[in-house]
Amino acid sequence: MAWTPASGPKGELGVLWDAGAVAGLPDEQLLARFVSQRDAAAQFAFEALVRRYGPMVLGVCRGTLGDPHAADDAFQATFLVLARKAPSLREPALLGPWLYGVALRAARKARAQRARRHRLEQSAAVTPDLREAATPDRDLARHEEAEALHQEIGRLPDRYRSVLILCELEGLTHAEAACQLGWPVGTVGVRLMRARALLRDRLTRRRMAPTACATLLLHRPEVAATSLVAQTARAASSFALGIASSPGVVSAPIAAIAEGVIRTMATKKTVLAGAALVVSGLIATGAAALAVPAQRERPEPVKPRAVQKPQDARATRSVLSNGGFERGEPDAATPEGWNLGAPIPGVELAWDRTVAHEGRASLHLRKTAERYFPIAQWSQDVARTGTAPRLKLSAFAKAEKVTKAILDVQFLDKKGAWSHAWAAYIGAKDAGDSPVTHDWKPYQGVVEIPDGTAKLRVAVQIYGPGDIWFDDLVAEYTDAPATDPLSP
Repeated sequence: MAWTPASGPKGELGVLWDAGAVAGLPDEQLLARFVSQRDAAAQFAFEALVRRYGPMVLGVCRGTLGDPHAADDAFQATFLVLARKAPSLREPALLGPWLYGVALRAARKARAQRARRHRLEQSAAVTPDLREAATPDRDLARHEEAEALHQEIGRLPDRYRSVLILCELEGLTHAEAACQLGWPVGTVGVRLMRARALLRDRLTRRRMAPTACATLLLHRPEVAATSLVAQTARAASSFALGIASSPGVVSAPIAAIAEGVIRTMATKKTVLAGAALVVSGLIATGAAALAVPAQRERPEPVKPRAVQKPQDARATRSVLSNGGFERGEPDAATPEGWNLGAPIPGVELAWDRTVAHEGRASLHLRKTAERYFPIAQWSQDVARTGTAPRLKLSAFAKAEKVTKAILDVQFLDKKGAWSHAWAAYIGAKDAGDSPVTHDWKPYQGVVEIPDGTAKLRVAVQIYGPGDIWFDDLVAEYTDAPATDPLSP
């Protein structure tokens, strides 16, 4: 992960080419390159992330601190925390909201660090820098407003907080936010409107002017043209490897802020885990207490009701949730447990409550665009459990003039890199073959799970033009041999 200067025949032109090549990659791939590579590409990937999220992070730090020097320190500390935590991020696609929370913690640590320094200066009879110590009343009021604003944002439910951060603080469009969140564009608009209304009401109760807070939200300083970006990217690899502070790498105050934030995050995780154990213990204790009088009363035995056998016994072994797509809110765009893919021109994805194999609903994918890429999909994440080396995926599909559709399994390793394998192929397999049309038909396949897989993602996809419906999707860990999805 440590960065080393480019050398050899590649030269400066090759380095510039690499820097430009990574700039447009999604967050997941940039993080994977930073974590897995040990050359200049790691720094370029991280620098692209700093440029992408720097304006939002610097705006939060400056709004909370006011002092530009302290804000720059908190800015760098925020990205150093990212460098250290990159291999363990659970949802790289939601990097923006995660960085927002880290930036707030870093700014508060920097503020406490500055206050502690002032106290030490006063106790040692050292005259502090009056330009830094003196804070005009209007600036103090503005910083208090910023702190209150971020407190109220933090109290919003997750579904409202995340969309507010993406659209208001990062400045993403509704379509861009929908792509990151895996929501329909309409859902983004509705939830953003609700988030704004909740925030406005809460700020009004605190006697704060929503218009002033809107100005704070929209403040995204320019950082791309400053040396702050390159300086932060150079320090990231060293800090990630545990080189906290050394000349020319990371300054001691910035390293202290970053380490403090990391400790706070670890403590919070421990407290939450402990609270979960306490709640579980209380529930168990309460259940035991309730069971005592029941045993003493010795009620008449009740004849147990017959348990209805499920229609498909294999579904009870499936690691997927809601594989029949029956559960979900009546007005929702997605069934419970399933994620809608990013919006793509020429593609329609729908939770179809009118077409089904044996139940009441299915997942429908329609593509009218005459191209294979980008790929459209519905998906569900699955935890990697057990020791079985392979996954068996099966489903029923109904096809109308399908050129290419896939049952796909994607794998996330512990370093944050993705790979995938096809379980089943639906459509024309050879050049000149006609598109496939048929009523409900079973498809299945077995794929190898790579070593080091931390999470799986099961997806139904459409590549080429056509209409396809999927239903009764089942995924099972298995020892059965892997299959060829293109075999007859």
